[in-house]
Amino acid sequence: MHRSAKPPAPPAPTRYPISLLRAPARAFTLVELLVVIGIIALLMGMLLPTVAGTRRQSRNLQCQSNIRQIMLGLSLYKANNKDRYPSNLSLQGFFWDLPTVAGPYISEEGVTRGSVFTCPDDRDGASRSYSMNVWASSSPDPAVTGLVPKRGQYWGPTPRESSLLILITESWSTFNGLYGREAAHLIGSRGTTAGQRFGGGSGLAPPPDFFPFGKANSELAFMRHRPNSSPGVGTQPIGAINIGYLDGHVALKTNGELVDAEGKSTLDSLWSNWDRDNP
Repeated sequence: MHRSAKPPAPPAPTRYPISLLRAPARAFTLVELLVVIGIIALLMGMLLPTVAGTRRQSRNLQCQSNIRQIMLGLSLYKANNKDRYPSNLSLQGFFWDLPTVAGPYISEEGVTRGSVFTCPDDRDGASRSYSMNVWASSSPDPAVTGLVPKRGQYWGPTPRESSLLILITESWSTFNGLYGREAAHLIGSRGTTAGQRFGGGSGLAPPPDFFPFGKANSELAFMRHRPNSSPGVGTQPIGAINIGYLDGHVALKTNGELVDAEGKSTLDSLWSNWDRDNP
């Protein structure tokens, strides 16, 4: 019996190299590359100021936290010493932040670089960025009370207006200390009016030399937190500083909040009640 032949197998499909099936790649033109680069540059220009501002704000918050911790330490010292702040006697070398005084209440590290005594916005090499208001001292210092004309009034045991009285503030870190440059232990006795201390009018005259920053007519380091939009340059008393007050709060104050156009204190912040008669 004759069997029919099998139908022929269908031809195998033609296989083409994948490279032949792909659409040819199109390179970016020079104009397109320039547009992309321009967009990236624009985005960076928008983001960088925001990042810089965030970092600056973070450093300022750390500075304020430092001042709060210092004031807390001083409060603990006061509670254990008959409700009195340190005496601060310059001739005897007795000051608030020493290890034999209130230093251990504030920080076990002591006055060292990067410690609670150092503002992160202070120039490299600083170990103490803050000073205590001399008029908060519990005992009169002959080196201060002997100044003519009178420069202020000691607070005494029951000071009024605690939300206005300056306890700790930022000043120039200019003295050579054991671990770096240090701000003066005390502040508030230079100048014959409260406004001069804030740099109002002619400020301190002649202006002291706060090496390595230069001459300045205020002991307050306003340049430390000076915003980029500020017209101040160098050591001019234009900008902002952090102030810790007797009631425990800390605030960033601009020069415009502290002194008026006539060079007088606005009485927003007081060195002592003497300021009201000598703004």
